Amino acid sequence: AGTRGGTPRRLASQVFVAGGAFGRLIMCRPCAARQARAFGYTLDIFGLILVLPDYSCAFPALEQFRASYEWQEVPLATTVPAGLEIRLSLDGSHKRVARIPPTWRLMAPLGQGILRFDVTASTRIQEVEAAAAAHVQRISGVAAVADSSSASTCFMVWAHGERLRADFTAEQVRLFERQRRIEFRPRPCAGGGEIGAAI
Repeated sequence: AGTRGGTPRRLASQVFVAGGAFGRLIMCRPCAARQARAFGYTLDIFGLILVLPDYSCAFPALEQFRASYEWQEVPLATTVPAGLEIRLSLDGSHKRVARIPPTWRLMAPLGQGILRFDVTASTRIQEVEAAAAAHVQRISGVAAVADSSSASTCFMVWAHGERLRADFTAEQVRLFERQRRIEFRPRPCAGGGEIGAAI
């Protein structure tokens, strides 16, 4: 399959070829309209697409939108993490803005259950550690305590192989972005000095 003189050529196998700003576009028909619009293309009689017989799709890698707690415009051809608040324009411009919700729920496996904890931008990691200790005590049948320093089991919060500093906030350590990689590791309940860094 190919082009001659820059003109798309339709083949018997339903193959379309066209050049683009990102080089040659390759799309299967089911994803054609959505992906072409994401890259700012419109579909026309030349079908700015290449439909392969095996219906495989190949595109330039989409960038990940890096969210914050402030509203930001979402660029075209950008993937948006699940859980964000999103607003769509109604003026036909297809403009999108998104942000991390002011309060969102962290859900992470811990012990024999799931820790559920509401997080804001100013929530400190030490609060998450305290919630983890209280959660383990509840499912173990032990009276929960509010302060993890006096709990029988205490935890450190890790993400992507790094301990998150207990005195840093959820916003500083990008907890929303890293929530699916959260690990709780036990630590001594006394004298557990803070290490690690915010990213």
